[in-house]
Amino acid sequence: MTLLDAGKMTSAAVVVVTALYSGGTFIDARFAKTNEVKGLQSSMRLTNLRLEEKILVDRTVAIQHRMWSLEDRYSRDLVTAPPAVKEEYRQMVVDLADIQKQIAALMDAYRAGGYNASDEYYHYERPRR
Repeated sequence: MTLLDAGKMTSAAVVVVTALYSGGTFIDARFAKTNEVKGLQSSMRLTNLRLEEKILVDRTVAIQHRMWSLEDRYSRDLVTAPPAVKEEYRQMVVDLADIQKQIAALMDAYRAGGYNASDEYYHYERPRR
């Protein structure tokens, strides 16, 4: 074996090791790691909870404004309201209570996920008259 052949073998070995290292580094950087995926899943879960809560809060606001509209039109106790309006109002009261229970359950899920949220967290979104 000559010096030229030894140099070629050494060069080939260096190229192979460099290619393997570069390929490994590329694959490691290209694909997500387990802890990164878990972090993203946790963040996505909290985002989904927040979106669901926002939708429920918006429904609460819409129902409450509709109830106030009926109260303004037919007086506070709906004495002069037709039976259909009274039934609609009763259903809105039931729906409002159900949505508020769902929001409370979402806030519990927030807390279970490690998010520090009080019961008054979104008090600014509650409807005001």
